[in-house]
Amino acid sequence: MNNEEFIILGSSGFVGSSIQYYISHIKQKHFVHFISRSKNKLVDFEPSLRFYSGCILDNLNQIILKAGKNKKFIIINLIGKITNDLDKLNDVEKLTQSFLSILNKKNTKRFLHISSSAVYDGLNKKINITEKTCPYSNTNYGKSKLNLENLMMSSSIREITTIIRVGNILGGDSLTKNFQTDNKQKKILEIYDDGLSALRTYIDPLNFSRLLFKIANKNLINNSVYNCGTLKPFFMQDVLKALNVDYEVTYSNNNKNQYFTLNINKISKELNNKLRYNLDEMASNTIAVINKQ
Repeated sequence: MNNEEFIILGSSGFVGSSIQYYISHIKQKHFVHFISRSKNKLVDFEPSLRFYSGCILDNLNQIILKAGKNKKFIIINLIGKITNDLDKLNDVEKLTQSFLSILNKKNTKRFLHISSSAVYDGLNKKINITEKTCPYSNTNYGKSKLNLENLMMSSSIREITTIIRVGNILGGDSLTKNFQTDNKQKKILEIYDDGLSALRTYIDPLNFSRLLFKIANKNLINNSVYNCGTLKPFFMQDVLKALNVDYEVTYSNNNKNQYFTLNINKISKELNNKLRYNLDEMASNTIAVINKQ
């Protein structure tokens, strides 16, 4: 396994910093390169980790060019942020096209692209969405995620590409983000006609990081799309309570986005993992990652 190394693209965001936290708490088996445009949050705390900031293309090209002919890279692509700003989304798409031109099947063993459940956000179907469901989005963010998936699957490395459509990541979505801050601003929780809040597919950042490495090392996952999260979805009020988030309730007649859940059976079967996580454990993991405990 000494000829295999990981490259994490876009590693300074929430998921990237979660992966750094995860790696720092396990017995490291691989050399990992972390590449981002901004400075990564951690430092080189052991020789098997290398951090690069600045131009992603230059750094990626440097790593690939310096590699021996037998060196293989497992690449996890995290580039992008949750936004509907078309200019920012177009920049991500252009950057993706550029770095795909650098990669080749000679040095790339596996390319793992992290997409989003937002590719389904325009569907009428909202419950138990499977990978066989044709994706459709009516938001700029979701459309961009679909564009990126199509770029991956039309590239020269498509045969070794795996696309992960992840649901909500605790601590990274709009309601649970920055929950640990000291300001007194409360979150607003919508309650619908049935007396419940939104139902979503969640996963905590620590378990998600762990799954990414399992997927990356799984030889059977090639040229495929997988939904990712926990098998059991959670109501938003239960999530906020588990995180001890202070919130105010507002009542809404808008049922458009009330329920939105993914079917995770495909990846659960592939990994031989039930993917059933206790919500309190997930909340504890999220707090640990954010506070770097």
